Amino acid sequence: VMFLRNNGMYIVILTIPFLIIALRKYWKKVIAISFIIIFSYSILRTSIFNIFNIKEGSVGEMLSIPLQQIARVKKYHKEELDEETINQINQFFKCDDIENKYNPILSDPVKAQLNTEYFDANKGEFIKLWLNLLRQYFKDYVESFISNSYGYYYPEAKHWVANRTMEPNNMGISQQPLIEGKLVSKIDSLIERRDIPILSMFFSIGTAFWLIVICLGYKIVQKEYKHIVSYLIILILWLTIVASPVFCEYRYAY
Repeated sequence: VMFLRNNGMYIVILTIPFLIIALRKYWKKVIAISFIIIFSYSILRTSIFNIFNIKEGSVGEMLSIPLQQIARVKKYHKEELDEETINQINQFFKCDDIENKYNPILSDPVKAQLNTEYFDANKGEFIKLWLNLLRQYFKDYVESFISNSYGYYYPEAKHWVANRTMEPNNMGISQQPLIEGKLVSKIDSLIERRDIPILSMFFSIGTAFWLIVICLGYKIVQKEYKHIVSYLIILILWLTIVASPVFCEYRYAY
């Protein structure tokens, strides 16, 4: 889980307290095993990154929600903001027109403009700025969050599921279809549609989420509390992808 994606670390760590409660008779063993796993992962990850000269991801990867909210406020309320606030916002970005980069369902354009050096030196100022705008534009903050996450809980949301074509590359690899295109194209067209009963929900993250919530509720009603741990792992994963850069990315949830 931890090696597949960066958020795997958070999933494991946040699951451990519930695992200790569920297996309280063996709490010492659970803590020992958990420590060994996390410690081993940290050593391996650090070693592999150093050997292959892999750089850590940008701090902006964790700031999709607040950066989108600030950009949205500037986009829709620029005329209301005083000059000092606008200057504050501009200092945290490489450009002075971050509002023009704002895409409600994708944070990458805004995130790419984060001035990481200034942010690292002024984290407290960033938090203060975010809180000040939160008090004034709470509705915009909520709308920004929903716009950038609704695909993970709204069954009707649709986005690409799998990339079924060969992207342009410099390795000389080209697409060589083994099945004539009509059948493949027909199958492809069904995957992302939401107007076909039952079939349309097979690739819906929102539908999967609500099925998990219903099953979890059933376990609680039946008082089968130990089984809740199995669902918590998935729900914690869901919390991490709700804070992701894209509003509906199937591969994140898959």
